[in-house]
Amino acid sequence: MQPVFTDNPSKLFSSTRRQCTALLALCTVFAACSDKDTEPREVSQRLSNAVEVASSQTIYPPSQPDQRVLGPSAPLVTVPEPVDPRRLHYQALVIDTHADTPQSILDEDFDLTVRHDTGHLDLPRMVEGGLDAEFFSIWVDPDDFRNDAAYDRALALTSAVYDATWSTRDAVVVQDSVSLRAAVARGQRAILLGVEGAQALGTDEQDIALDRLRTLRALGARYMTLTWSNDNPVGHSSTG
Repeated sequence: MQPVFTDNPSKLFSSTRRQCTALLALCTVFAACSDKDTEPREVSQRLSNAVEVASSQTIYPPSQPDQRVLGPSAPLVTVPEPVDPRRLHYQALVIDTHADTPQSILDEDFDLTVRHDTGHLDLPRMVEGGLDAEFFSIWVDPDDFRNDAAYDRALALTSAVYDATWSTRDAVVVQDSVSLRAAVARGQRAILLGVEGAQALGTDEQDIALDRLRTLRALGARYMTLTWSNDNPVGHSSTG
């Protein structure tokens, strides 16, 4: 049966009514003739009754589609507008978790407030790139600094970061999410500290290591990876 398409519902229901009437009559005729033992006069009477019944049936189309019959209508599919990735980036709170900038500040007198062509980042490039916060890595080279010298190096790197941020109003060292968001709201770049490898503790004595770890935390360090690329008293690296 071919589907029927029309822009006139009344016409469609009228056609359907006629079809239903004819179908009802046909079914009744089949019922009347199905009994082979039925007398011809009785068959004739049954046909007459069937036509009369079918003719009396009237199907009235509803003035509006019945929601109970049709079911809930599906919402139209809307295609979202294309998202501008640059706009989305600058609207987001963007945090990067690793930069080796403290070494440059301490060893090369790196000015954090000046735009450079080298180095991981500086404040002008953070602004240009839409970078709100950065974890500065307190990394101690295990080949150059061992034992107590490693811990002293970690303290010196930490102090260098504070010196660099104290000299400008455009950046501040933060220690939690509340102060981070407050700094960003003021238009500042938020600097966080993380220790890269437990070799920075410079000892294999547990009590001393814990004291030094507490000190680094008090100075603002918010994470310490167990290893870098070398083994230390806390853990073994994949490269030994």
